[in-house]
Amino acid sequence: VCDGDDVNDKKDPVVYYHDEEIWSSYATGSDVEFSFDPALPTLTASESDQESDTEIIKKEYSVSQPDELALWYVRSDDITYDRRNGVDETCWQPVLDIENEIIEESYQNRIKGNDQCHLVELDDYLIDLDKYIQIDKTQQERQRAVERRMCNVHSQHPRSDRFFSDVAPPEFRKKWMVTATGRQCLLNPKLCAMKACEGILTEGRLKGRGKEAECLAEKLRACQNQSFKQISKCCVHLYTRESFLFKEANRAMRENDLTKVDVLGPYCYLLRGYYRTCEPWCGRLYRSCNCTLEVIDEYRNAITSQEWKTWPSFNSTSKNRGKAEFFDGNTLFIIDIKVLQLAPTRAFDIQHLSYFPNEEEVLLPPGVSFQVSSVQQDETSKKYIIYIQL
Repeated sequence: VCDGDDVNDKKDPVVYYHDEEIWSSYATGSDVEFSFDPALPTLTASESDQESDTEIIKKEYSVSQPDELALWYVRSDDITYDRRNGVDETCWQPVLDIENEIIEESYQNRIKGNDQCHLVELDDYLIDLDKYIQIDKTQQERQRAVERRMCNVHSQHPRSDRFFSDVAPPEFRKKWMVTATGRQCLLNPKLCAMKACEGILTEGRLKGRGKEAECLAEKLRACQNQSFKQISKCCVHLYTRESFLFKEANRAMRENDLTKVDVLGPYCYLLRGYYRTCEPWCGRLYRSCNCTLEVIDEYRNAITSQEWKTWPSFNSTSKNRGKAEFFDGNTLFIIDIKVLQLAPTRAFDIQHLSYFPNEEEVLLPPGVSFQVSSVQQDETSKKYIIYIQL
Protein backbone atom coordinates (compact mmCIF):
# COMPACT_ATOMS: atom_id res chain seq x y z
CA VAL A 1 0.00 0.00 0.00
CA CYS A 2 1.47 3.33 -1.03
CA ASP A 3 0.37 6.65 0.48
CA GLY A 4 1.15 9.93 -1.28
CA ASP A 5 1.99 8.46 -4.68
CA ASP A 6 -0.01 11.02 -6.65
CA VAL A 7 2.20 12.94 -9.08
CA ASN A 8 0.75 16.20 -7.79
CA ASP A 9 1.45 15.24 -4.19
CA LYS A 10 4.59 17.01 -3.01
CA LYS A 11 5.11 14.54 -0.16
CA ASP A 12 7.51 11.63 -0.57
CA PRO A 13 5.65 8.34 -1.03
CA VAL A 14 5.34 6.18 2.07
CA VAL A 15 5.16 2.44 1.45
CA TYR A 16 3.40 0.24 3.99
CA TYR A 17 3.61 -3.52 4.41
CA HIS A 18 1.23 -5.80 6.26
CA ASP A 19 3.11 -8.11 8.63
CA GLU A 20 0.50 -10.69 9.64
CA GLU A 21 -1.61 -8.35 11.76
CA ILE A 22 -0.83 -4.66 11.35
CA TRP A 23 0.36 -2.07 8.86
CA SER A 24 3.92 -0.74 9.26
CA SER A 25 5.87 1.72 7.13
CA TYR A 26 9.27 1.04 5.63
CA ALA A 27 12.09 3.21 6.90
CA THR A 28 12.93 6.32 4.88
CA GLY A 29 15.42 5.52 2.12
CA SER A 30 14.57 1.80 1.98
CA ASP A 31 14.81 0.02 -1.37
CA VAL A 32 11.50 -1.77 -1.84
CA GLU A 33 10.72 -4.40 -4.46
CA PHE A 34 7.12 -5.53 -4.71
CA SER A 35 4.70 -7.24 -7.07
CA PHE A 36 0.96 -6.87 -7.54
CA ASP A 37 -1.30 -9.65 -6.28
CA PRO A 38 -4.66 -9.49 -8.13
CA ALA A 39 -6.25 -11.70 -5.48
CA LEU A 40 -6.04 -8.88 -2.93
CA PRO A 41 -8.38 -5.88 -3.04
CA THR A 42 -6.99 -2.44 -3.83
CA LEU A 43 -6.90 -0.30 -0.69
CA THR A 44 -4.95 2.80 0.26
CA ALA A 45 -3.44 3.27 3.69
CA SER A 46 -5.59 6.33 4.30
CA GLU A 47 -8.76 4.34 3.56
CA SER A 48 -7.82 1.45 5.83
CA ASP A 49 -6.33 3.25 8.81
CA GLN A 50 -7.34 6.88 9.17
CA GLU A 51 -11.01 6.24 9.87
CA SER A 52 -10.24 3.55 12.45
CA ASP A 53 -7.92 5.92 14.35
CA THR A 54 -10.98 8.06 15.13
CA GLU A 55 -12.80 4.96 16.35
CA ILE A 56 -10.02 4.24 18.85
CA ILE A 57 -10.67 7.57 20.53
CA LYS A 58 -14.44 7.27 20.49
CA LYS A 59 -14.84 3.56 21.18
CA GLU A 60 -11.94 2.32 23.26
CA TYR A 61 -12.72 -1.29 24.18
CA SER A 62 -12.58 -1.86 27.92
CA VAL A 63 -13.84 -4.33 30.51
CA SER A 64 -15.17 -3.16 33.86
CA GLN A 65 -15.56 -5.64 36.68
CA PRO A 66 -17.27 -4.76 39.99
CA ASP A 67 -15.91 -6.06 43.27
CA GLU A 68 -19.08 -8.11 43.76
CA LEU A 69 -20.82 -10.28 41.17
CA ALA A 70 -24.10 -12.16 41.10
CA LEU A 71 -23.20 -15.82 40.56
CA TRP A 72 -25.66 -18.62 39.88
CA TYR A 73 -25.10 -22.04 41.40
CA VAL A 74 -26.71 -25.39 40.64
CA ARG A 75 -27.02 -28.27 43.08
CA SER A 76 -25.08 -31.28 41.82
CA ASP A 77 -27.78 -33.83 42.68
CA ASP A 78 -31.47 -34.06 41.85
CA ILE A 79 -34.00 -32.29 44.08
CA THR A 80 -34.58 -34.65 47.02
CA TYR A 81 -34.13 -32.30 49.94
CA ASP A 82 -35.94 -29.66 51.91
CA ARG A 83 -34.25 -26.24 51.96
CA ARG A 84 -35.32 -25.83 55.59
CA ASN A 85 -33.18 -28.82 56.59
CA GLY A 86 -29.97 -27.11 55.51
CA VAL A 87 -27.71 -27.55 52.50
CA ASP A 88 -24.33 -29.20 52.05
CA GLU A 89 -22.24 -26.45 50.40
CA THR A 90 -20.04 -28.99 48.64
CA CYS A 91 -23.04 -30.02 46.51
CA TRP A 92 -23.33 -26.60 44.87
CA GLN A 93 -21.40 -25.84 41.68
CA PRO A 94 -21.23 -22.50 39.80
CA VAL A 95 -22.57 -22.46 36.25
CA LEU A 96 -20.25 -21.46 33.41
CA ASP A 97 -19.70 -17.71 33.21
CA ILE A 98 -21.39 -17.36 29.80
CA GLU A 99 -24.47 -19.17 31.13
CA ASN A 100 -24.27 -17.06 34.28
CA GLU A 101 -24.44 -13.90 32.16
CA ILE A 102 -27.46 -15.19 30.21
CA ILE A 103 -29.32 -16.15 33.40
CA GLU A 104 -28.48 -12.91 35.23
CA GLU A 105 -29.55 -10.77 32.25
CA SER A 106 -32.95 -12.50 32.19
CA TYR A 107 -33.20 -12.18 35.98
CA GLN A 108 -32.55 -8.43 35.83
CA ASN A 109 -35.03 -7.98 32.96
CA ARG A 110 -37.73 -9.68 35.04
CA ILE A 111 -37.02 -7.41 38.01
CA LYS A 112 -37.32 -4.34 35.78
CA GLY A 113 -40.51 -5.67 34.21
CA ASN A 114 -38.97 -5.89 30.73
CA ASP A 115 -39.40 -9.63 30.41
CA GLN A 116 -42.32 -11.65 31.75
CA CYS A 117 -40.93 -15.04 30.69
CA HIS A 118 -39.84 -17.08 33.69
CA LEU A 119 -37.87 -19.66 31.66
CA VAL A 120 -34.28 -19.05 30.53
CA GLU A 121 -33.06 -21.29 27.71
CA LEU A 122 -29.48 -22.54 27.80
CA ASP A 123 -27.89 -25.14 25.54
CA ASP A 124 -28.64 -28.17 27.72
CA TYR A 125 -31.06 -26.81 30.31
CA LEU A 126 -33.94 -24.50 31.10
CA ILE A 127 -33.77 -22.30 34.20
CA ASP A 128 -37.09 -21.60 35.92
CA LEU A 129 -36.67 -18.22 37.63
CA ASP A 130 -39.95 -18.62 39.54
CA LYS A 131 -39.19 -22.01 41.06
CA TYR A 132 -35.38 -21.63 41.04
CA ILE A 133 -34.80 -24.98 39.36
CA GLN A 134 -32.74 -26.25 36.44
CA ILE A 135 -34.62 -28.52 34.01
CA ASP A 136 -32.84 -30.97 31.71
CA LYS A 137 -34.06 -30.43 28.14
CA THR A 138 -33.88 -34.12 27.23
CA GLN A 139 -35.28 -35.46 30.53
CA GLN A 140 -37.56 -32.83 31.99
CA GLU A 141 -38.19 -34.95 35.08
CA ARG A 142 -34.54 -34.35 35.99
CA GLN A 143 -34.57 -31.12 37.94
CA ARG A 144 -31.97 -29.49 40.16
CA ALA A 145 -32.14 -26.51 42.46
CA VAL A 146 -30.39 -23.25 41.56
CA GLU A 147 -29.37 -20.35 43.76
CA ARG A 148 -28.25 -16.79 43.15
CA ARG A 149 -25.43 -15.51 45.37
CA MET A 150 -23.53 -12.24 45.57
CA CYS A 151 -19.83 -13.13 45.61
CA ASN A 152 -16.56 -11.24 45.91
CA VAL A 153 -14.69 -11.68 42.63
CA HIS A 154 -11.33 -11.70 44.44
CA SER A 155 -12.31 -14.86 46.34
CA GLN A 156 -12.91 -16.93 43.22
CA HIS A 157 -10.57 -19.86 42.60
CA PRO A 158 -8.57 -19.90 39.34
CA ARG A 159 -9.89 -22.21 36.64
CA SER A 160 -8.13 -25.54 36.16
CA ASP A 161 -8.13 -25.59 32.35
CA ARG A 162 -6.75 -22.05 32.21
CA PHE A 163 -3.43 -22.44 34.05
CA PHE A 164 -3.27 -26.23 34.26
CA SER A 165 -3.11 -28.43 31.17
CA ASP A 166 -0.98 -30.89 29.27
CA VAL A 167 1.77 -29.67 26.94
CA ALA A 168 1.40 -30.86 23.35
CA PRO A 169 4.03 -30.71 20.59
CA PRO A 170 2.42 -30.07 17.12
CA GLU A 171 1.88 -26.67 15.54
CA PHE A 172 -1.09 -24.90 13.92
CA ARG A 173 -0.32 -21.43 12.60
CA LYS A 174 -0.84 -19.14 9.64
CA LYS A 175 -2.81 -21.70 7.61
CA TRP A 176 -5.88 -19.51 7.31
CA MET A 177 -3.92 -16.42 6.25
CA VAL A 178 -2.93 -17.97 2.90
CA THR A 179 -6.50 -18.85 1.94
CA ALA A 180 -8.40 -16.53 -0.43
CA THR A 181 -10.69 -15.35 2.38
CA GLY A 182 -7.76 -14.92 4.74
CA ARG A 183 -5.85 -12.70 2.32
CA GLN A 184 -8.89 -10.49 1.82
CA CYS A 185 -9.37 -10.17 5.57
CA LEU A 186 -5.79 -8.92 6.02
CA LEU A 187 -6.97 -5.58 4.64
CA ASN A 188 -10.43 -5.57 6.15
CA PRO A 189 -10.86 -5.88 9.95
CA LYS A 190 -14.66 -5.73 9.68
CA LEU A 191 -14.75 -8.64 7.23
CA CYS A 192 -12.38 -10.57 9.48
CA ALA A 193 -14.63 -9.96 12.50
CA MET A 194 -17.67 -11.09 10.50
CA LYS A 195 -15.89 -14.30 9.47
CA ALA A 196 -14.82 -14.86 13.08
CA CYS A 197 -18.45 -14.52 14.20
CA GLU A 198 -19.55 -17.03 11.56
CA GLY A 199 -16.87 -19.45 12.73
CA ILE A 200 -17.85 -19.09 16.39
CA LEU A 201 -21.50 -19.80 15.55
CA THR A 202 -20.56 -22.79 13.37
CA GLU A 203 -18.29 -24.32 16.01
CA GLY A 204 -20.86 -23.65 18.72
CA ARG A 205 -23.53 -25.55 16.81
CA LEU A 206 -21.13 -28.46 16.21
CA LYS A 207 -20.39 -28.64 19.94
CA GLY A 208 -24.03 -28.31 20.97
CA ARG A 209 -23.28 -24.87 22.46
CA GLY A 210 -25.43 -22.73 20.18
CA LYS A 211 -26.71 -20.37 22.91
CA GLU A 212 -23.19 -19.91 24.23
CA ALA A 213 -21.91 -19.17 20.72
CA GLU A 214 -24.67 -16.61 20.10
CA CYS A 215 -23.67 -14.73 23.24
CA LEU A 216 -19.99 -14.68 22.21
CA ALA A 217 -20.70 -13.73 18.60
CA GLU A 218 -23.00 -10.91 19.68
CA LYS A 219 -20.19 -9.32 21.70
CA LEU A 220 -17.77 -9.53 18.79
CA ARG A 221 -20.37 -8.28 16.30
CA ALA A 222 -20.83 -5.16 18.42
CA CYS A 223 -17.15 -4.27 17.77
CA GLN A 224 -16.91 -5.14 14.08
CA ASN A 225 -17.03 -1.51 12.86
CA GLN A 226 -14.12 -0.47 15.06
CA SER A 227 -10.39 -0.61 14.40
CA PHE A 228 -8.33 -3.78 14.29
CA LYS A 229 -6.93 -3.02 17.74
CA GLN A 230 -10.37 -2.69 19.35
CA ILE A 231 -11.65 -5.84 17.63
CA SER A 232 -8.62 -7.80 18.82
CA LYS A 233 -9.20 -6.54 22.38
CA CYS A 234 -12.71 -7.98 22.23
CA CYS A 235 -11.30 -11.30 21.01
CA VAL A 236 -8.91 -11.36 23.97
CA HIS A 237 -11.84 -10.80 26.33
CA LEU A 238 -13.79 -13.65 24.69
CA TYR A 239 -10.73 -15.87 25.12
CA THR A 240 -10.86 -15.31 28.89
CA ARG A 241 -14.48 -16.48 29.09
CA GLU A 242 -15.23 -20.00 30.30
CA SER A 243 -16.54 -21.40 27.01
CA PHE A 244 -15.92 -23.88 24.23
CA LEU A 245 -14.11 -21.20 22.21
CA PHE A 246 -10.72 -21.00 23.92
CA LYS A 247 -10.67 -24.77 24.44
CA GLU A 248 -11.36 -25.58 20.79
CA ALA A 249 -9.03 -22.88 19.45
CA ASN A 250 -6.13 -24.22 21.50
CA ARG A 251 -6.99 -27.85 20.73
CA ALA A 252 -6.99 -27.11 16.99
CA MET A 253 -3.56 -25.46 17.21
CA ARG A 254 -2.05 -28.18 19.40
CA GLU A 255 -3.37 -31.00 17.21
CA ASN A 256 -2.81 -29.17 13.91
CA ASP A 257 -6.47 -29.79 13.03
CA LEU A 258 -6.68 -28.36 9.52
CA THR A 259 -10.44 -28.99 9.39
CA LYS A 260 -10.80 -26.00 11.74
CA VAL A 261 -8.73 -23.53 9.69
CA ASP A 262 -11.71 -21.88 7.99
CA VAL A 263 -13.88 -22.08 11.12
CA LEU A 264 -11.52 -20.83 13.85
CA GLY A 265 -8.76 -19.26 11.75
CA PRO A 266 -10.33 -15.76 11.62
CA TYR A 267 -10.79 -15.65 15.40
CA CYS A 268 -7.25 -16.94 16.10
CA TYR A 269 -5.85 -14.35 13.68
CA LEU A 270 -7.62 -11.50 15.49
CA LEU A 271 -6.66 -12.87 18.90
CA ARG A 272 -3.00 -13.18 17.98
CA GLY A 273 -3.05 -9.73 16.44
CA TYR A 274 -3.50 -8.07 19.82
CA TYR A 275 0.08 -8.75 20.83
CA ARG A 276 1.33 -6.55 17.98
CA THR A 277 -0.66 -3.55 19.19
CA CYS A 278 -0.09 -3.76 22.95
CA GLU A 279 2.75 -3.01 25.34
CA PRO A 280 5.06 -6.02 25.89
CA TRP A 281 5.11 -7.54 29.36
CA CYS A 282 8.33 -8.54 31.11
CA GLY A 283 8.83 -10.31 34.43
CA ARG A 284 8.25 -13.73 35.99
CA LEU A 285 5.24 -15.93 35.18
CA TYR A 286 3.94 -19.33 36.31
CA ARG A 287 2.05 -22.20 34.72
CA SER A 288 1.18 -25.68 36.01
CA CYS A 289 0.75 -28.77 33.87
CA ASN A 290 1.13 -32.53 33.78
CA CYS A 291 4.22 -33.75 31.92
CA THR A 292 5.26 -37.33 31.22
CA LEU A 293 8.76 -38.45 32.17
CA GLU A 294 9.63 -38.50 28.46
CA VAL A 295 8.66 -34.83 28.13
CA ILE A 296 10.62 -33.96 31.30
CA ASP A 297 13.69 -35.62 29.75
CA GLU A 298 13.18 -33.57 26.57
CA TYR A 299 13.36 -30.39 28.63
CA ARG A 300 16.50 -31.66 30.41
CA ASN A 301 18.17 -32.48 27.09
CA ALA A 302 17.32 -29.02 25.78
CA ILE A 303 19.59 -27.51 28.46
CA THR A 304 22.76 -29.22 27.21
CA SER A 305 21.88 -28.89 23.52
CA GLN A 306 20.80 -25.25 23.99
CA GLU A 307 17.82 -26.06 21.79
CA TRP A 308 15.16 -23.42 21.29
CA LYS A 309 11.71 -24.80 22.02
CA THR A 310 8.21 -23.50 21.30
CA TRP A 311 4.64 -24.06 22.41
CA PRO A 312 2.20 -24.24 19.47
CA SER A 313 -0.93 -22.77 21.04
CA PHE A 314 -1.86 -19.78 23.17
CA ASN A 315 -0.72 -20.39 26.74
CA SER A 316 -2.23 -18.77 29.80
CA THR A 317 0.16 -17.95 32.61
CA SER A 318 -0.26 -16.08 35.88
CA LYS A 319 1.81 -13.40 37.58
CA ASN A 320 0.75 -15.05 40.85
CA ARG A 321 2.50 -18.32 41.69
CA GLY A 322 -0.25 -19.27 44.12
CA LYS A 323 -2.84 -19.13 41.33
CA ALA A 324 -0.81 -21.51 39.17
CA GLU A 325 0.01 -23.89 42.03
CA PHE A 326 -3.61 -24.09 43.14
CA PHE A 327 -3.88 -27.21 40.97
CA ASP A 328 -2.01 -30.40 41.77
CA GLY A 329 -0.02 -30.87 38.56
CA ASN A 330 3.30 -32.68 38.52
CA THR A 331 5.14 -29.80 36.83
CA LEU A 332 5.43 -26.06 37.42
CA PHE A 333 6.93 -23.84 34.73
CA ILE A 334 8.66 -20.71 36.00
CA ILE A 335 8.96 -18.38 33.03
CA ASP A 336 11.31 -15.39 33.00
CA ILE A 337 10.79 -12.76 30.31
CA LYS A 338 13.65 -10.27 30.16
CA VAL A 339 13.73 -6.84 28.59
CA LEU A 340 15.35 -7.10 25.15
CA GLN A 341 15.95 -4.30 22.69
CA LEU A 342 14.02 -4.64 19.40
CA ALA A 343 12.52 -7.97 20.50
CA PRO A 344 8.94 -8.79 19.43
CA THR A 345 6.26 -8.99 22.08
CA ARG A 346 6.69 -12.36 23.80
CA ALA A 347 3.90 -11.97 26.37
CA PHE A 348 1.00 -9.61 26.88
CA ASP A 349 -0.87 -8.75 30.03
CA ILE A 350 -4.62 -9.32 29.59
CA GLN A 351 -5.69 -8.88 33.20
CA HIS A 352 -7.48 -5.62 32.36
CA LEU A 353 -9.43 -7.34 29.56
CA SER A 354 -10.22 -10.53 31.45
CA TYR A 355 -13.60 -11.54 32.81
CA PHE A 356 -11.58 -13.00 35.72
CA PRO A 357 -9.04 -10.25 36.56
CA ASN A 358 -8.14 -11.90 39.87
CA GLU A 359 -6.35 -14.63 37.90
CA GLU A 360 -3.68 -12.05 36.89
CA GLU A 361 -3.42 -13.64 33.47
CA VAL A 362 -0.62 -13.00 30.99
CA LEU A 363 -0.95 -14.65 27.59
CA LEU A 364 1.90 -16.15 25.57
CA PRO A 365 1.25 -16.15 21.79
CA PRO A 366 1.61 -19.40 19.83
CA GLY A 367 5.07 -20.15 18.50
CA VAL A 368 6.97 -18.04 21.03
CA SER A 369 10.54 -19.37 21.40
CA PHE A 370 12.24 -20.11 24.71
CA GLN A 371 15.25 -21.84 26.21
CA VAL A 372 15.30 -24.15 29.22
CA SER A 373 17.71 -23.02 31.94
CA SER A 374 17.01 -25.57 34.70
CA VAL A 375 14.97 -28.68 35.53
CA GLN A 376 14.66 -29.53 39.22
CA GLN A 377 12.50 -31.76 41.39
CA ASP A 378 11.21 -30.65 44.76
CA GLU A 379 12.22 -33.25 47.37
CA THR A 380 9.06 -32.80 49.42
CA SER A 381 6.29 -32.47 46.83
CA LYS A 382 8.15 -34.43 44.11
CA LYS A 383 6.94 -31.77 41.68
CA TYR A 384 9.19 -30.88 38.75
CA ILE A 385 10.19 -27.21 38.50
CA ILE A 386 11.22 -26.15 35.00
CA TYR A 387 12.81 -22.73 34.55
CA ILE A 388 12.60 -21.27 31.07
CA GLN A 389 13.62 -17.94 29.53
CA LEU A 390 11.87 -16.12 26.71
